[in-house]
Amino acid sequence: MTKKLEKLPPERVDDLKRAGLKIYQNPAFFCFAVDSVLLAWFTRTNPKDRVVDLGTGNGVIPLLLYGRNPDVEKIYGIEIQEKLYELAVKSVALNNLQAKIEIVLGDLKEAPAILGSGFDVVTANPPYRKKGDGRLNPIPEVAIARHELLTTLEEVVAAAAKLLKPRGAFYLVHIPERMPEIFLLFSSYGLNPEVLLPVQPRPGEKVNLILLKAVKGSRKKLVFNAPLWIYEKNGEYSEMVRRIFEGEE
Repeated sequence: MTKKLEKLPPERVDDLKRAGLKIYQNPAFFCFAVDSVLLAWFTRTNPKDRVVDLGTGNGVIPLLLYGRNPDVEKIYGIEIQEKLYELAVKSVALNNLQAKIEIVLGDLKEAPAILGSGFDVVTANPPYRKKGDGRLNPIPEVAIARHELLTTLEEVVAAAAKLLKPRGAFYLVHIPERMPEIFLLFSSYGLNPEVLLPVQPRPGEKVNLILLKAVKGSRKKLVFNAPLWIYEKNGEYSEMVRRIFEGEE
């Protein structure tokens, strides 16, 4: 018997402004935000790299990573929510990238069992808030994306460490108030933080995001970069962020 499809609000196709790539989004329950774009820009890949994006959502990070470096060997995105998984699969097909990007329906905690190990790069834009920290969004997909309802920060870090090969890099976007916990977890799972980039809403305002690169088995000292800000004081995007959005960086 054919599965009866759930009736959902109309989807839209958005231009990612990089290499002609487009993406399916559904404003009723999920659209990617600036943190995903910044994480994809911050992440560095080399030709022939094998990459995994944990909790890929609608697949925006794999698409942007491919747009920055089409010479990667393969990018996998793993997503537990079926609606988002289906959007990601459709977006990959829309761009004819099935040979380069594979979306897997599954729990990121099981990513090492599903995909194996020996990956060059792992990325993650996980839920920022612990379960019980603030009000839950009534839309389940949004609640799961924002709060640790189906996974925890430790489970994300543990999965990344198991997926990576020695000297493989883990790129993470998160919030600064959880930085002590992040650093403790990195130490516990053999990941050495090498680069930290703080992000401010506007110049002089408090940092509200951090971008981190950690390398498995590295002993390099941490480089603490100057802050990146999203908006100028007049409310317009900063020149750097505009260039990132337009695919110039």
